[in-house]
Amino acid sequence: MRFSDKFTFSFDVDPTITTRDINIPSMLFQPYVENSIWHGILPMEQPGKIEVSISAVNSDSIKISIFDNGIGIDTSMKQKGEQPNDHISVGMQITKNRLELYQQINNKEASVIGPFEVKENGNTIGTKVEFILPLLEGSEQ
Repeated sequence: MRFSDKFTFSFDVDPTITTRDINIPSMLFQPYVENSIWHGILPMEQPGKIEVSISAVNSDSIKISIFDNGIGIDTSMKQKGEQPNDHISVGMQITKNRLELYQQINNKEASVIGPFEVKENGNTIGTKVEFILPLLEGSEQ
């Protein structure tokens, strides 16, 4: 709310997905959305945007994508004097650990891809991270 003039937010769900039947582990995306705001959007002069989309991968899994049109990972790291692979967010590491535990408990594969820079015509247009999560049956969720 305190950054309401700094960015817009959109949430797009594939209409073929019945959201009431999907449970997503709590706080799974928070570190990534927070990084989009702090490291991607806030350093920009103009307002940015964050887009979250949920789509079906197949009948057994969904993909959740978080995209921001911020300054990108490389620029953010250069501004801080770090190399892109020097720093791993504690929140992102905790999320990866939680996904591993989620896989063990449910005996289903889940993954996080990224975050990675999105480029268009060789220019960075933002950062994206994708989650592939299984759809669990009934009480497994």
